[in-house]
Amino acid sequence: MIIRDRTTVTLVKVEEVMRTSLITLSLDSTLEEAVQVMSNIDAGRVVILEGEEVRGILSTRDIVELFATLGKDMLKLSVSSVAKQGVTTVAPRDELEIAVRKMLWGGFGGLPVVENGKLVGLLSEREILKVVSRSQSTGIVDSVMTSSLVTTSPDTPIRDIAKLMANRKVRRLPLLEGEEVKGIVTAADLVKGLKKGGEKAIEVGSKSVIWCMRETHLRDAASIMVERRIGSLIVGKGEKKPEGIVTERDLLFGSLNVIQ
Repeated sequence: MIIRDRTTVTLVKVEEVMRTSLITLSLDSTLEEAVQVMSNIDAGRVVILEGEEVRGILSTRDIVELFATLGKDMLKLSVSSVAKQGVTTVAPRDELEIAVRKMLWGGFGGLPVVENGKLVGLLSEREILKVVSRSQSTGIVDSVMTSSLVTTSPDTPIRDIAKLMANRKVRRLPLLEGEEVKGIVTAADLVKGLKKGGEKAIEVGSKSVIWCMRETHLRDAASIMVERRIGSLIVGKGEKKPEGIVTERDLLFGSLNVIQ
């Protein structure tokens, strides 16, 4: 992937941006253990290993979908029974564009980085956003944002939140009272809620919501997400009447237009 700005042309490889500090689980781990690990380190996904071989990957979205179907009984299941098999991977020397396209086409939020059959890193949307934030992109949020918001109320039970996320295939739900945004709940929040407790959306979600405008540059939106360690921004001119949402995935789509 070549990032073009006013002065440089840089060929970016996966190994330049991948995360090398890794937390993994074995096939005989339970989902309760997975929830504890992911909550403790604020991870969106963990790689499943058998010895040194990558056997699958488990994400917060996977856990939310299982919670929607089985409730808290799913915590008793083993990782081996639910982890996605035949996981898509990338190599350290692959161009970042290859990884972005694999993530977008496959609907993945992250990819294990494998070399000679051994796990050497993990590439997530967050690492790619760091690259986007340093680009000279002139694209704006309006070109990639989602205008048809899926929302819920602050008092919605977390099991219903999980069902809504699973059915609508989203990872983030703004919490609205009337037209006013009171907070946001994410798949990661639900996973933490399974560990710490909490029965309603507002009890596990965040009351702090970060906004941007339609005219905000993609690189600036990426910078905000990276700095605040969040995966989305509400789009609008104030704390009422949200006009849409822009997510990490939206910015990945936008990155293909500015990172060639």
